[in-house]
Amino acid sequence: MLIVTTPTIEGKKIAQHLGPVFGQCIVGAGSLKSFISGVKDVLGARVIVLEDEVRHARDMAVRDMIRDAEKLGAQAVVGLCASYDSLAEGQLMLVAVAGTAVIVEA
Repeated sequence: MLIVTTPTIEGKKIAQHLGPVFGQCIVGAGSLKSFISGVKDVLGARVIVLEDEVRHARDMAVRDMIRDAEKLGAQAVVGLCASYDSLAEGQLMLVAVAGTAVIVEA
């Protein structure tokens, strides 16, 4: 499925807006990851373990949104936006995505 951050798709005409679609994923950022993060921050290195976790959560949230769009019969999602938030005093991370499901003229 085509997903874009813009409100339109270059070279295509949107025939119908089907409505907003959403996806979310909550992942743990437990104490071991916090310890690793603290050590890496002090040393100035990237925290690959946490970056991979964020990437995985984002991918899961996008897949969740695509399922919503497919249920509506969409061919694409426009206006994709993502947000990230920590929950439970930093022990959990929420990744949420949203966009508008659309049908594109052939």
